[in-house]
Amino acid sequence: MKLFSQKTKQTNLEKLLDLFYHGKYKETIENAELILKNDSKNLDIKRIAGLANYKIRRFENAVTLFKEIAETSNITDDWFNLCTSATRNNLIELSEFAFNKFFDETSIKGENSMLSYPNVLYQYMIALKDMKHYNKALEKLIALKKYYGGLQKHNDDFLGNHAIPFIFTTLVSSKEILDNVYTLEQINNWLADFAKQVDEYGKESIIEFKQKHYPQLV
Repeated sequence: MKLFSQKTKQTNLEKLLDLFYHGKYKETIENAELILKNDSKNLDIKRIAGLANYKIRRFENAVTLFKEIAETSNITDDWFNLCTSATRNNLIELSEFAFNKFFDETSIKGENSMLSYPNVLYQYMIALKDMKHYNKALEKLIALKKYYGGLQKHNDDFLGNHAIPFIFTTLVSSKEILDNVYTLEQINNWLADFAKQVDEYGKESIIEFKQKHYPQLV
């Protein structure tokens, strides 16, 4: 099969990126499919097609593409894409497999600096929550809580500089999880235990969360 020249590949890639970043996701997919007919192993084109499918909630197509990419590249960024798209497609066993592969020591570290351990936990937790897998989402929330407990600082500057979700943001995103798994008393106990594991900045975030979302616990 004849492959595109490097110049042609780059031109195609730039064209797809332009379509994608202008929100023309269906056109991105259509053009990517045409390119892949002659260049079926081009991972960059597949990635853009996968992301475009994800944007318009064609999660089944996104899973197919990201699975092919991740198994070929073994790059952490690709495992993350598979994890989130599989979750949105309600393929929880596959999403958990991809999640574990992201942190596997044999996987190749990707270029996305925002995909830190806590940020991946956070994003996966949200995806699980959105799909109503509350107990599974709680597992990720508990892992996040443990991670925060191991940090020496919990102010927003420190967390932001290390690609760690802010504690207040994490708690707001997890409220639906807490409400669907715990009783009000259990939520209060969980937050109290969390407060013991963080510094004054972290405690302030927990107090603010309780004041805004559980005023009856203050």
